[in-house]
Amino acid sequence: MIALRQNILFGVLTIVFIGFYLIAGPFPEQWNIALLVFFLVSTGIPHGAIDHIIFKTGTKSEKYKKISLLKGFFFPYVLLMMVMFLLWLLVPVFTFWFFLLIAAYHFGQSQLYYLNMQEYPVLKFLLYSFWGVFILSWLWIIHWESQIENLESVFEWDLSGQGNLYRLIQFIAVSSPVLLLGSFMFTLRKRIIDAKTLIIEAGILMLLITMFLLLPMYVAFGFYFGLWHSMRVIWTEYHYIKKNNRQPLSVLKFSSWFLPFSLLSFIGLFLLLFSSYWLQTYITPFMLFLIFISGLTVPHAFFMEKMYGWLEEKNLKMSPD
Repeated sequence: MIALRQNILFGVLTIVFIGFYLIAGPFPEQWNIALLVFFLVSTGIPHGAIDHIIFKTGTKSEKYKKISLLKGFFFPYVLLMMVMFLLWLLVPVFTFWFFLLIAAYHFGQSQLYYLNMQEYPVLKFLLYSFWGVFILSWLWIIHWESQIENLESVFEWDLSGQGNLYRLIQFIAVSSPVLLLGSFMFTLRKRIIDAKTLIIEAGILMLLITMFLLLPMYVAFGFYFGLWHSMRVIWTEYHYIKKNNRQPLSVLKFSSWFLPFSLLSFIGLFLLLFSSYWLQTYITPFMLFLIFISGLTVPHAFFMEKMYGWLEEKNLKMSPD
C-alpha cells in the first residue's frame, strides 16, 4: 500500500532531518525562515497548482463530461478565493477560525485518505477534523510565544500565557487526542483500520509532536507542510491521474504541469508582500502569507474533496504499482 510506504519514508526522513538540525543548529532566524520558504516553494504552494488537471481527470466520466473547465473549475475557484479575501476584510476573526477548521480537515484528509469510510461519512469527517485539530493546536500551543507578534498585527486579543485564548487552545490541545483516539478506536472496531496501522498512525503523531517540540516553529511547520502534507498530496495526485487515465505518466511531464500556476501564485504572493512593504502596513509578512494561503487553501480543499470522492467512487485506492 502506497500510504504505508509514504509513512515509512516520511518517518525516516523526519528523524534524519531532526537529527541533522539538532547537530548542525541552532540556525539564525533568517535561516529558519529561508527553510520555510524552501519548503513552501518546492512543494507547499505547487501541490495545489494542478487542481485544474485533477478536475479534468475527474470529469471524464459520462456524468461530468459536459461541465466546461471554465464553468466547472476556474469560475468557482476564483470566486471562492475572492470570497475568502473579502471575508478577511469584513469579518477577520470568523475568517481566521473558519480557515483553521478547513485546514485541519484538509490535513487530516490527506493523511488518512486511504481508510475506506464510505459507509461512515460522519466518522470520516470527525476523524479527519480531529487529526488536523490535534496537529494545529499542538503546533500553536508549543510555539505560542512565536505567534504573538503575528496575531497582534491583525487581532486585538489577549495573548498572554494566562489569557482566555491561551486556555482555549490549551483545552483543545488536551482534548483533541482524546477525541482522535476515540474515533480511531471506532474505526478499529468497525475493521476500517487494523491494529498495526493504528499503531503506525499513533507513532506518526508522536513523531510530529516531537518535531514541534525540538525545532523552531517556522522550520517545524515548513517541514510538516512541505513533506507530510504537500508531498503526500502530490504523490496521491500522481497516482490518481495515472490510474484514471490508464496510461503511463512520466515524472517529468507530471512535474511540468505544476509550473504555470505555481509561478502565478509566487508572483501574486510577491506583489502582496511588496505592496504591504511599500504601503507600510502593520500586518506582519507571516500573517499576510497566511491570508494569501487561505485564499488558495479553501478552493483547493474543495476540489481535493472531489478528488478523494472520485477515488472512492471509482474504487481507485492507491495500489503499489
